[in-house]
Amino acid sequence: MKLFVRIIFVYCSILFIQISQSTSYAQLVKTEDYSFINNKENRIEYYGKSEDLLNPFYAQIRQMILFGKSQIKILHIGDSQIESNTSTERFRQHLQNIMPGLISARGMVSLNTENDFYRINGYKINLSENWKINNITSKEDYSDQGLWATTISSKEKESNIDVLIDYKSNIKSELKTFRIYHSPINNDSASIIIDDLNFYYKSTYFPNEGYTRFELKEYSDEIKIRVINNSNRSIDVYGLYFETSDDGFIYNSSAIYNLSSIDILNAEKYFSQYSTLDFDLIILSLGKDEAYNTYYNSESFKKNISEIILRLRAKNNKLPIILTTPIDSYYQKKTINPRIKQADDDIIDIAKSQNCAIWDINKIMGGKGSSKKWKEKNLMSSDLLHLTIKGELLQGDLFYNAFWKSLENYVDNRK
Repeated sequence: MKLFVRIIFVYCSILFIQISQSTSYAQLVKTEDYSFINNKENRIEYYGKSEDLLNPFYAQIRQMILFGKSQIKILHIGDSQIESNTSTERFRQHLQNIMPGLISARGMVSLNTENDFYRINGYKINLSENWKINNITSKEDYSDQGLWATTISSKEKESNIDVLIDYKSNIKSELKTFRIYHSPINNDSASIIIDDLNFYYKSTYFPNEGYTRFELKEYSDEIKIRVINNSNRSIDVYGLYFETSDDGFIYNSSAIYNLSSIDILNAEKYFSQYSTLDFDLIILSLGKDEAYNTYYNSESFKKNISEIILRLRAKNNKLPIILTTPIDSYYQKKTINPRIKQADDDIIDIAKSQNCAIWDINKIMGGKGSSKKWKEKNLMSSDLLHLTIKGELLQGDLFYNAFWKSLENYVDNRK
């Protein structure tokens, strides 16, 4: 079997080189031909030294395609523009289709189950009723917030989290080794265990990193987690992270409705949890929700995003980052929101000063007022603020095409 997979890798490697030497983009996905979409502008744009930072990332992907031995981890942080996971899931699916034998899984899995619009792709999460859900945009103080943007908390003696593989999804994943990020526990008063497993598992608590790591002897398609709490305080669970040793992409998404840059900076656990994971690329999709508010302030926004970027690069100052612009939208369905254009300009300023690349979806979708044209094609909802599922799928397709073209350009320049 391994020999067969290796033969496939070699064949596809030759095919990839041939594709990169031609003018056609065989790996691009087909999108419906809308006259208002600027497909010629659909590319990753480089500012400052961002191309130099991204080139090693492209080289890593090329090596993975050629030899099939690498794992590339991406983190996408955003607001309501990607909250539903529809566009990010679409992008992840395209990554999975690049090469036979490569996976494209999600590492981070949020426990946000209160919003039907939120889809946890690949997994089904069932929570017992005694959990209280709070997110990073709330102002309540009963729980800290972290990288997953949602926290569940409970003071009850027993609380349950059931995780099931959703086989209707095409995520290639099986539960074997995973982390549960949670508030500090003392084994005398609180513990996290797995129920109903007929095979051995090992759990290791890492108090300095803030998670417990579970290692199962065999793969399972369902995990029943039980939190025992004999203390007089609540236990917070921030999220799950599923590990894999398979080669391919691990595409992580952390997004919530109405997320602002200051929410991230004020989240106590956000960057400490981030530091326990390694990523090869960060994508930031912020500004859409902030620019909806009439009190949007350019200088504060630029200062906050720049600070976020500095913290994301604390472990690796050469970490490549792609910023995406907010989509065109209306304010209260009446007038084109003028602050969107300001946010776009601010993001370009940030890219220049912080050496980030940009994917300008606003320009690609048609620019100012284009949301009405998207609405006519059922790509934008009637509120002229959010994309429909069809629109989000298109957003994922367009981003993948820009991503793939940037990779091909890198290969072309290395001839």
